[in-house]
Amino acid sequence: MQTIWAGMLVAGCASSAGAGADAGADAGAGADVGALQLELTSSASVAHIPAPVTFTAVTDPAATVSWDLGDGNVASGAEVTHTWLGSGEYFVRATATLKGASVTQTLSLDVEPAPCPTTGEASSAGQLLDSRFTEISGVAESAVWPGTLWLIEDAGNDPTLIGIDTAGAVQALFQLPTATARDWEDLALGPDGRLYLADTGDNAPYDRAEVQIAMLPEPDPNADNGDLEVDELEISYADGMHDVEAFAIDPVTGDLWIATKDYGGPSHIYSKPAPHEPDTLTVLEEQAYLDFSVEPLSGGATTGAGFSPLGDLIIIRTYGTTGWIFRVDRSFPVVDAFAGEPCPVALPSEAQSESIAFSADGLGLWSVSEQSDPEVNYTPLVWE
Repeated sequence: MQTIWAGMLVAGCASSAGAGADAGADAGAGADVGALQLELTSSASVAHIPAPVTFTAVTDPAATVSWDLGDGNVASGAEVTHTWLGSGEYFVRATATLKGASVTQTLSLDVEPAPCPTTGEASSAGQLLDSRFTEISGVAESAVWPGTLWLIEDAGNDPTLIGIDTAGAVQALFQLPTATARDWEDLALGPDGRLYLADTGDNAPYDRAEVQIAMLPEPDPNADNGDLEVDELEISYADGMHDVEAFAIDPVTGDLWIATKDYGGPSHIYSKPAPHEPDTLTVLEEQAYLDFSVEPLSGGATTGAGFSPLGDLIIIRTYGTTGWIFRVDRSFPVVDAFAGEPCPVALPSEAQSESIAFSADGLGLWSVSEQSDPEVNYTPLVWE
């Protein structure tokens, strides 16, 4: 914990003292005065991304306190907790104001890049014992209804959004009759409260010049089941057609991210910036390139992807038992994460591993295999 005191003396008219002011600095000598002081403390002076740090101001109870958190965010109140997602040195400034007078003080915070997480022992939280669903290709946990997992199936199945609880019991089935559903491969929740379903599969021989992303407000899994209307946008790739099973949405910006699938291991990374308007076509340019057949990566064909809830991590999985986490530093473009050192994490062995998603609290990973009666697997994340 670090502590700094700042103080000022007030005499009749408004006065102020800047950062680093000496306690008791004379602002009105020779007059009857009252003292306004400001003490700042923080729970840490050094932290790693994502860095939740609490700052506390101790001052006159009647004073108002405003904060400049140094990263473009502001807050008010005697105590604030904020999470920094970019590395660097931040100067957090608090100002206490009372009867037209104010005093300001600053504390520094050093935010360092995130360490690699590892995984604890995976376990089965439940099992989807429903013969209707044998080709699960995507999973996402609701942020509004924690414990609800949304699932989709891939080619050859009805356009159905499946809601289950973590034990595998079916909670909801919504039909999406207006959605294109040639080959649904992944889904994700956006920061706008919508579910995005990626109809991006294109098995060889490639023949889809454009593919579709369906968008709909996240439904209430406890509501009456029925048909839901969706909006759709289209995307294509500037360098030709690709098969895509790995799709994710940045929870900070809302941008869409895509990693192409090739059994040889190469994967092209594309992004579509937000906003996402229906009935539009966007041609995507390659942003990065990965090869899951070349060390340190391994596993071959990519089958799923996802962002952590805070947007500080991206995971890409393959059919294998190793997932690859890329660390996002918001002081730099998101695409730079793919140029950094990937973090290997152990995933459970599954018959056909095509889905992956961070839990709603960011502390673990969900996966459901493409097979009959699949386990609902949970893998905890561990930070040393």
